[in-house]
Formats: sequence, structure tokens, C-alpha cells
Amino acid sequence: MNLLVISDSHGDENAVSQAVMDNPDVQGIIFLGDGERDLDAAYQINDFAKVRAVSGNADMASKKKKKAILSVMGHTIF
Repeated sequence: MNLLVISDSHGDENAVSQAVMDNPDVQGIIFLGDGERDLDAAYQINDFAKVRAVSGNADMASKKKKKAILSVMGHTIF
């Protein structure tokens, strides 16, 4: 499984878009916070990839959790 990990985009939706376009074969996107709204670009480009996101310290109004534990192909990601 190919995962794309993104963080700290801080309003640079173009950077998120470019990262997703540069990795068309990803099956999952993990966003580590600080620019949660920038994920809208990722959904528009790759709507089939599963997206997991946590809030960062700059995501003030976020309702997302600050941490998560994922199990991916027998590996645990915190």
C-alpha cells in the first residue's frame, strides 16, 4: 500500500495539490495537521484514497482528534 504523508501546509493548497498529483498511485493520505482545510484539494484530485487526518496546533477550529493510531498492513502508526 502506498501512503502519502503531508503536514504543515498552512494554507498552501497548491502544495497539497501538487503532492497528490505527483503521487497518483497512493491509496491513502495521512495528514498530520496545520492546514486541515488544504485537504479539500486532495479530495478533489484523488477521491478514492482513504484520508486520515489529525489536527495540528494551528488548526484552531478543528474538530479532529489531536492523535490517532492506525494499523496498516500489520504495522502500527501513531
